[in-house]
Amino acid sequence: MKFIYEQMKSIFEQIVKRIDNHAVTITALATTVLAVLTYFYMREAKGQRLAAQRSIALIEKSIDFETSPKPYIKDIETIWQVSKSKENTLEGKTSIKLANCGRTEATNIKLDKVLSKGTLKDDTTISAVEYLYPGQEPIFTTGGLEISCSPEGILAIKEGKGVTIPKEKQEPVSLKIDLTFDDDNGNVHTVPYKFEYNYRLHKWVPAGFGTD
Repeated sequence: MKFIYEQMKSIFEQIVKRIDNHAVTITALATTVLAVLTYFYMREAKGQRLAAQRSIALIEKSIDFETSPKPYIKDIETIWQVSKSKENTLEGKTSIKLANCGRTEATNIKLDKVLSKGTLKDDTTISAVEYLYPGQEPIFTTGGLEISCSPEGILAIKEGKGVTIPKEKQEPVSLKIDLTFDDDNGNVHTVPYKFEYNYRLHKWVPAGFGTD
């Protein structure tokens, strides 16, 4: 009887030991699975948070762009007149028209102008307007451009037959303008422009688009 008891006790202890071993294994496995799930959850949560932050940043930038002032040079034109002080010379008066296609006003608008003819340069800063509201189109006129012309060309202009500048007198003429302005937050912005004068069309064209 005692032998049977000892055998039963041994078998029971082995069963308990195996259960304990499995319990340890299951606990370790559960801990590992939980750690892996927690990692992926945290990574997903971080990804969602970053995506939300990027979305908010894009919305803010879109709102800033939609509501910001957008001044620009709408048109530029040069009118030639016969010089009253220099023989066989034409003087050009250049008109610069501004506009604002934004939704708010731009402030402290300035035009930093560099007019180049051949090797000659004329630097001028024009304090255009203090405020430029959407819908306004102020015009600013500046001189400083002179070109030699033949007596026949001068006579044709005086007779109202239009401006004809001889090919040999058509020195390359370029106009670089940096339009600067403040937005409603006081930030300074600069919009660069560069034009070249087309003698055949008698118009300013964007640099690089041909002047013949």
